[in-house]
Amino acid sequence: MRTALIYLAFPVSLLAQTLSPFGNNLHSAVIHDAIVYNNLLFLGGTPGKVNNVTINGVAIYDGVTTSTLPGAGFTRAFAIHNNNLYMVGNYPNGEHALRWDGQTLTPLGLTNGVNFLTDLAEFNGDLYGCGQFQLGGVFYALAKYDGTSWAYEASLPNSNEMGLVMHTFNNQLYLGGGFTSINGIACNSIVAHNGSTWNNLLGGPNNGDSIIVRGLFTSGPNLVVVSTAFAIPPARVSQWTGISWNAQNFSQLLNADWLNGFSTSGQNFIAAEYLQPPFQQDSLLAGHVYLYTSNGLLTLTDSLFRDEEFIPIRQLVTGIVFYNNQWILYGDFKKEGRNGPSYPGLAAVGGLLGDEENDEELSLFRFFPNPTSDYLLFENTNRQLPYTIYDLHGRVVLTGMLAAKVDVRTLPGGQYIIKVTDAGIQHRQQFVKVD
Repeated sequence: MRTALIYLAFPVSLLAQTLSPFGNNLHSAVIHDAIVYNNLLFLGGTPGKVNNVTINGVAIYDGVTTSTLPGAGFTRAFAIHNNNLYMVGNYPNGEHALRWDGQTLTPLGLTNGVNFLTDLAEFNGDLYGCGQFQLGGVFYALAKYDGTSWAYEASLPNSNEMGLVMHTFNNQLYLGGGFTSINGIACNSIVAHNGSTWNNLLGGPNNGDSIIVRGLFTSGPNLVVVSTAFAIPPARVSQWTGISWNAQNFSQLLNADWLNGFSTSGQNFIAAEYLQPPFQQDSLLAGHVYLYTSNGLLTLTDSLFRDEEFIPIRQLVTGIVFYNNQWILYGDFKKEGRNGPSYPGLAAVGGLLGDEENDEELSLFRFFPNPTSDYLLFENTNRQLPYTIYDLHGRVVLTGMLAAKVDVRTLPGGQYIIKVTDAGIQHRQQFVKVD
């Protein structure tokens, strides 16, 4: 029996994006990371309130209600590894890493030598945390967990240097941050690790002028590096082709003071912060969020503000997560107007998944059934078009060429996003795979 047809969303460049409150809009926790695990949204950050519910550092949202994760604490980053949820931060008994399997929270014994942790990533079957670690007077940028114990890797020259972000690309682990060398190899705040050796990527982007790398994501065949540069003009966004560097000097970013880059559910984003005059009701920092596309940057939000001193480790916008057919923006911002509402740290971004079910052009991309246990069946498809399927953590799980049907039998049960590219324009929509 047929179920209702699902239409792939119209290109985001033709949609209007707006901010709206998330939940009941009563938040005081600063959210540093978010992830979808077991169809629940996990928000990690400082202790405080989310949806007027007091949390200890991790909030769990099921689309209606919010609760806290008992035994957790201040959380900096999440990752899914071996079907479990991992988190790093500051926890009871001096722990800095925890594992949640859906029922039990398990400390992982990372208690000594941790100055701070900023990101988590999976590579070669192991889990990596980056930040700054200290052992025997030596500073390191990485902590590696093999399922049993932790080991520190990627030595740093001094205590002023650190790892900030990680990304896997072309079977290598890329580490970005603020450092001048890794294991004695001179570099410019970015290196690649193939499991045994380190590569300084021709000395890094920006012609050797110092940068701090704050974001890494994949765009087509290239790695995109988002950074703050200390040269004029700043080459703040660069592409690494695997052979050479290409600077991308977007006009929207020329006056930005700080940048952040992130990726989720098959989409790439850049958040920019701009210094503002200290007007009576405005803060010193304002920001915008952009969608990064092959055709340039698309503005997704109106102005965001923060009412506090600039702190380099913290960012105005930390990321975006896709949950329950909604994009949720999080970080340390305050959306405000002279007489308008305030969205402290959490806001829904509308317009990215519009309701185009009556648009005739979208009839080319109708598919059913949804949910499905085996195939997505497409109607009126007489051209082969590339598609990519992502899980809700943003990981690629399936690729191919679109035909009359797409075989999804190998996918575990859960929610996914399929993205179809037609004439350089990306269309995407969510579907559910059932076992």
